[in-house]
Amino acid sequence: MATPFPGTVWKITDAAGAPINGAKIYTYTAGTLTAKAAYTTSALSVATSNPIITAADGTARFYLGSGSYRVRVFDATDVELTQYADDNMSRAIDEGSLLNIDAADVTLTPPGTGAVATLLDAALTVVVYADQYGTLQQALAVAQGNGGGAVWLTPGTRYTLTAQITIPARCGLMSDGTAEIYCPASVFTNTSLGTRYTSTSAAIDMSGQTGSPYTTSIAPFLVGVRITSEVGDGRVVDAIVARNVQELRVERCEISRFPIGCGVRAASLVGGSICDNWIHDFTSSAVWGTQPQITGVELDNDRVNSVGSAGVRVCRNVIKDLTVSGSLLSTWGYQTDGINLAHQTTNNCVISDNWLDNMGEGIDVFGKCNTLNGNTIRNAYVYGLKFIHGASFNSVNGGTIENAGLGGIVFAGSDVASVGDTTRNTVCGLTIRELNYNSAWTANSSSGISFVDNVGTTGKPISNVVTGCTVSEGALGKYGWLDQSTGSRNFGEGIEVVVGAANVKRVEVTGAAGTCRIAGSGTYSTSLV
Repeated sequence: MATPFPGTVWKITDAAGAPINGAKIYTYTAGTLTAKAAYTTSALSVATSNPIITAADGTARFYLGSGSYRVRVFDATDVELTQYADDNMSRAIDEGSLLNIDAADVTLTPPGTGAVATLLDAALTVVVYADQYGTLQQALAVAQGNGGGAVWLTPGTRYTLTAQITIPARCGLMSDGTAEIYCPASVFTNTSLGTRYTSTSAAIDMSGQTGSPYTTSIAPFLVGVRITSEVGDGRVVDAIVARNVQELRVERCEISRFPIGCGVRAASLVGGSICDNWIHDFTSSAVWGTQPQITGVELDNDRVNSVGSAGVRVCRNVIKDLTVSGSLLSTWGYQTDGINLAHQTTNNCVISDNWLDNMGEGIDVFGKCNTLNGNTIRNAYVYGLKFIHGASFNSVNGGTIENAGLGGIVFAGSDVASVGDTTRNTVCGLTIRELNYNSAWTANSSSGISFVDNVGTTGKPISNVVTGCTVSEGALGKYGWLDQSTGSRNFGEGIEVVVGAANVKRVEVTGAAGTCRIAGSGTYSTSLV
């Protein structure tokens, strides 16, 4: 198996990223100071000098032979550049692409670590080690210059940002889950709720063009990296933003300690994967003049060229502890979401097997024809699942909502012009238990499954179908099924409702022409104790 270093051309730079003319690269047998030849061509027929001397632009081209090498690098005055030292380096990929290597070879062991990572199937031509460059942006530029590649972050190392990182097409940052990108409050200073995507409001930007000619970025990625914000309330900062991207990949990352903002704020995506991430501990208690919002993963709040996201996978993420308190909570309510499909054009996405715990609402859906499978939602201050503002033709299959505040799942209308009705969504096999767990909704109608107009009646919940679900209300729940909307034909079949307090109802329809049949019953009901 070949273990790549940054291509066959190695560029030596100082801490500021300036090329070093006359740097000396010594090659030895691994574990020794015994000289071992490197070669001028991939045929390994002509040995280089030892040391190899860099040109004026800091570059040197050479090929390693078989077996492992030790490499040491010195500048022109013989000061060792320890960031380039390696005692277990193997032969570089010979002018090729990882796509041309057998599947068994697409695994690498980074130098100086015991960690093993698997490269993505993007068209990578080079693996660049971040510590060999002054900044992560410089390392990404080298990968981009080679047609695409991964910048490897040394496990256990903290990289403190002095500016926003932009990740080009077919390039990305990668580690084993322990390398940390730290985002200081002195760099990410934005305090405006209306400002997004700027150098002070987003730590990592993976976007394509957001203006004409709207060139899409292809396959940028971020894998196995921790992104941590300095604690500092009163700011509005996103960890990752990505707009107008095809096959975006944000996988196996940990994102934490941001204030108001999103873990991943994305829009106008085609395909791609936001999977296996841990997004946690976002919080704010600051005073805000307009309604703020914390979200784990958001799609399409700011679309590019009016294009909604399609075919995106948001799967197996753990999103936990997105909280508000103090003046924010008392003024604006619990404005935090785990996952938000934020526009009617968001379509054919798969939201599957996510664990969402301790936030305002678990999953908000405005889009169409999306599939939600097997998600677990716990401790949602307001609703677990919400279909609203024209959400249509979406399907929910299985999953659990435990400890919802106002309700387990709600189908809500809209006062927004032109979005249409919330209609023809289907829910099957969902388990809902313990309503109004936080006792915050005593004066309201906490319910397992509910239908509401939501302020206005421009759009209404119509023809939504719920089948084979279980609602266990708990001691504080009031309704199993509650339809207060002015919509029609909302229908429940085979709904098992386990009541708690003696005065609750299994079914209550107060406004619409909708019905529900409780499991085991032979009749459809609009009111049933």
